[in-house]
Amino acid sequence: ILILIPIIIMAYWLKSQVTTPEASSVLMCFQYFDSTFLFCALLFYTLHNIGINAKPWMKILLYGLAFIHMMIVCLCFNTGLYYSSIEVTESPMGNYTSVKGGPLMILHYAYLAILLAIIVVLIVLCIRKRGSYSMTNIAVYLAVPIACFAVYIAEGLVGGHYTMLPVLYTVADVII
Repeated sequence: ILILIPIIIMAYWLKSQVTTPEASSVLMCFQYFDSTFLFCALLFYTLHNIGINAKPWMKILLYGLAFIHMMIVCLCFNTGLYYSSIEVTESPMGNYTSVKGGPLMILHYAYLAILLAIIVVLIVLCIRKRGSYSMTNIAVYLAVPIACFAVYIAEGLVGGHYTMLPVLYTVADVII
């Protein structure tokens, strides 16, 4: 977790500095580490904290799904299948990238829906189990993905060009 968050933050920062759509596309692949491997690590850590040992097949399944998601993004970023168009616009605050989703973008939303469902199940398990673990600790680790989902949805609805996710990741990194 402490390694992934700085990589993700660096990708967001570098994306604000590049001037070509191709470079921005490559950096977006690194940004997808947040919704793939970072969330998987947070979920498995939360399971461990509440006393549920994830079976090896569960880890293989979730990390495999994350890897497949990353491969789809990385292999399709320049084909128009994942993003139909990518445009980099300069501004005084740094460059921002405008993207329009392609036909495979639905896979990203399906993947996020699966992760959100897993988070809801984890919250229910934490409330029902009430073990010897600290609920504050669990709340902190579950707050990161929940806050990321909230910011992601809000920014999508508003249609903003700048994202607050790097700020959220920095705060999460300090807390963790």
